[in-house]
Amino acid sequence: MGFYAISAEINALTSLLLIIFILKKGRKSLHRAFAFFAGTVFLWSQSYFFWQISNSATNSLFFTKLLTAASAWIPSSFFYFSMVLIGSEREDRVKIRGFFITSIFFCIFSFTDLMVADVRSRFGFQFWPTAGSFYWLFIVFYVGTVLQSHLLMYKRFSSLSGLNKEQIKYVSLGTFIGFIGGATNFLLWFDINIPPFGNILVSAYVFLTAYAVIRYRLMDIRVAISSAGIFIFVYAIALGVPVYFYYRKFYFLAFVLLGVFATLGPSLYLYLQRRANDILLKEQRRYQQTLIQASSGMGRIKDLKKLLKLIVRIVMGAIKPEYCSVYLYDRESKTYILNTVLYRKKSNDLLKSFPEDSKLIEYILTEGRPILLDEIKTEKTSKIIPSVVALELASLGGEMIVPSIIDDRMVAFLALGQKSSGTVYTADDINVFTILANQSALAIENAQFYEDVRRTQEQLFKAEKMATIGTMADGLSHQINNRFHAMGFVAGDMQDTLDFKKDIFSSEEALKIKEELCHGLERIQENVKQGGEIVRGLLKYTRHTDEGVAACDIDKIFNSAYEIVQFKVKSGNMKIDKLYDLSLIPQIKGNFTQLQEVFFNLIDNAYDAMMQRKTDFKEEGYQPTLSVSIAEGDVNTVQVIFSDNGMGVKDEDRNKLFTPFFTTKATSKKGTGLGLYVIRKIVEDNHGGKVEVVSKYQEGTKFLLSLPKFI
Repeated sequence: MGFYAISAEINALTSLLLIIFILKKGRKSLHRAFAFFAGTVFLWSQSYFFWQISNSATNSLFFTKLLTAASAWIPSSFFYFSMVLIGSEREDRVKIRGFFITSIFFCIFSFTDLMVADVRSRFGFQFWPTAGSFYWLFIVFYVGTVLQSHLLMYKRFSSLSGLNKEQIKYVSLGTFIGFIGGATNFLLWFDINIPPFGNILVSAYVFLTAYAVIRYRLMDIRVAISSAGIFIFVYAIALGVPVYFYYRKFYFLAFVLLGVFATLGPSLYLYLQRRANDILLKEQRRYQQTLIQASSGMGRIKDLKKLLKLIVRIVMGAIKPEYCSVYLYDRESKTYILNTVLYRKKSNDLLKSFPEDSKLIEYILTEGRPILLDEIKTEKTSKIIPSVVALELASLGGEMIVPSIIDDRMVAFLALGQKSSGTVYTADDINVFTILANQSALAIENAQFYEDVRRTQEQLFKAEKMATIGTMADGLSHQINNRFHAMGFVAGDMQDTLDFKKDIFSSEEALKIKEELCHGLERIQENVKQGGEIVRGLLKYTRHTDEGVAACDIDKIFNSAYEIVQFKVKSGNMKIDKLYDLSLIPQIKGNFTQLQEVFFNLIDNAYDAMMQRKTDFKEEGYQPTLSVSIAEGDVNTVQVIFSDNGMGVKDEDRNKLFTPFFTTKATSKKGTGLGLYVIRKIVEDNHGGKVEVVSKYQEGTKFLLSLPKFI
């Protein structure tokens, strides 16, 4: 058995091995197309091997015709694979069908003298085929189809960048080398005395094309190469040793060894492959096991911030990407907001948020699985423009997105940079991240549930305190008012007595004392009256109301809210401008008490903002002013506008205004961060209205409330 027989068997075995790997990892159109192409090369190479080891003209002629029939399918199957690779199989389906029909024609005639006339001794080969009259046509078809395939791939190659460009480059290079090597077999067919020295180069297409297809994340390149090497080693021995003894005419021993190796070969191959994979994939399996273990314990963490930080730290420690970030869905703003991020080496700032209607988010939800930047670039079937999605993902500097989806809702997603090791994310990585994403989705929803419960409890606790105060106010108001009345009566009696005994204040000094006493008693009576109003206001504010939705007068709501505000702030420090005509403003449909709370919070916030500006900047001539105007809104709505000239809001804080527990007030003692959150809830959820904010830092803030008109 000579060099050419061995090279043919190597070509056959490597092609067969690659077919098994490709079909084992997936059955997409690209996989099937490549397996078909590799299958034709396998049949050609295996027939070539049997032709080379044949010792009779009859056997040689049969296997020569068989390899010619197999080679008839190589150009058409390669063209089909190339078109699938560049994504133009639909546009070129007419050509593909034409080439396959031509292959059928040449395959049929391969078993006639029109393709292979005979075999005879030529240039050191005992049995070499002679070309028939149709063989020239086959050469033209073969070369023309292969060249056209490469030209179309090159045309596509010049318009691409990134992964797909590299895939086409390796496929083109590998198949070009393989076809050049295989073409050296044609020369002796036409009595050109140049041996097929390049036949071994056919294996080059296997390794280079395999590398290109592997870049679709079908397998780890190291695993593919090691498996191919082990396969060749095991079956070279399993087939080579029996063949050696067969040619030495030890026929019985050859058949016995063939049976033994046929039995032990698969087990030996699987054992060696398993051992090689354990070594090559040790690190990968380590971090995958870490991620799986971490995902199983996430549900026990109830603090959302701790949970997200833990997820990021685990991924950074296990995978070691350039960065890892978590974008969490915010129901209020309907955006995915950057919540947590860790960098290994910070190279650029990540985008702070993604709206839920962005193309990237739409694509992630459509796919419903971890996605890779390189896959998006090569996506041909999505309804969403892949280039737009790829651009948004590239703006993250990311390599991979891992969505956490539950009940068709994406609660969060992980964005990962490239691995620091430079290796690619494999199919096994994607499977592990899918498990991690599913577990993290449940854990995040669980943590959000506990957080919502905590907030609800806090609100219920505050509501309970208000109810308690209201209950106490009901009981205490009578006692407090009695004392106020008593103080008022005493002060009035004393004032009447002084007026009645005015004749005793004859001297100038006595009259001065009388005036001071009367002034003091008048002040007591004024404070008694104001104290009574405070008690009535607190009682009205804290008392539970059962009123529903009814016609409400905006001016009355504002006045009642302003009365209550005066108990909390020094209203004399700010100016109120009512920029509306009482006779023209329409009534609104709403709950008087709830809207009173909305107006109260807006006046209170405006006061704090204006006092902060007055204190911080000490501007000469600055007059804190709150303006209230009313205008017609959209269909059947009224717009109430509160405008103050206070501190305003910074650009970076504007999107957070309605977030619970976020406050822009100078100290946390002045604000809980719930006021604006409650305002939006009352206006939008309870009244079907809308709240908008326009603000400029150090100039002021404008709140626009759209409320339903009473019809």
